[in-house]
Amino acid sequence: MKRRWRAELAAALATLAIPAFAESPPTQGTNGSASVGADISNTDSRRLYATGEYALNDRWSVDAALARADVELPDASTQSTLVGANVSYRFGSFRVGGGFRHSEIDGVSRSNDWLARGSWRHETMRLGLEVAHRAATLAPSEFSEDLGGTTGVVSGTSRCAVDGMGYRASFDLDRPTWSGFAALRVFDYGDFDCALDITSVSGPSGPGRGPPPHARGRALGRRLAAPTLDTVLGATSRLVPREASLLESSLAIGFTTPVSRDWIGGVEFDRDVEKLDGSEYLTGIVSASRMIDSDWTLELSLGYSAADEIESSAFAGVRVITYFRH
Repeated sequence: MKRRWRAELAAALATLAIPAFAESPPTQGTNGSASVGADISNTDSRRLYATGEYALNDRWSVDAALARADVELPDASTQSTLVGANVSYRFGSFRVGGGFRHSEIDGVSRSNDWLARGSWRHETMRLGLEVAHRAATLAPSEFSEDLGGTTGVVSGTSRCAVDGMGYRASFDLDRPTWSGFAALRVFDYGDFDCALDITSVSGPSGPGRGPPPHARGRALGRRLAAPTLDTVLGATSRLVPREASLLESSLAIGFTTPVSRDWIGGVEFDRDVEKLDGSEYLTGIVSASRMIDSDWTLELSLGYSAADEIESSAFAGVRVITYFRH
């Protein structure tokens, strides 16, 4: 019975991080798993996702994730896509790996992340670290900006890009009858680099004395990019994967434990902060999982997300997991 509970606990805890990449080794007696799931929100937003992990041998393992969300916001409708894969190598108590992740929000941004990961396990405790380099390209944005000097007010279209670094630290604890985790991700973005397509210039010396073809800087770049990014502020509270958004930070805490003979219960709390305006989103999720048989687990979840600038949302989800046996 204890082994069965531990298998269910591992499956229940894994769902709290969806649709992020799988980071746990396969459950005892298996060499991998695959899952598919769906979430639906009362704001007419929907998300489908799939994940998988597989141990190639005692040392090497691979994992992958795919997610697609249809999002309804107060002033816009859009879609979001996330896809990526990771490979890792274990030696002793340590595991290191790397991978690639592509994410986009249609009509807003496209991001490519290169990932490096490492973890250390001691008995039932695991510490993890991830470092990611992100290159993000934003969709064209109409602007009108006073660039000062002899340039004055400039109008046109900006095409901005920004590079950044992301850092994620995690802590997992797996006890015989309960499991818990905490994870913090922070981002450090560089200067925006914006190519300007000028349609009108009105400066002190008259039109024709335009700005340089590129505008750089954090403050100016944020203003030039704001019309595009403003349309999806709050998207993380509408089922868009966090990895697809330009966040400043993301904090997650989760816990699972048996609640009956057949069911495992879980709770998770998330705090996400937008990079552009500092808007904050708090999300709570409760989940329940049950092993249908030795090869299948069913998971159900309910969540609520409170947002600063837009109405709060509620969502429900279902996921099915299957295991690959030795």
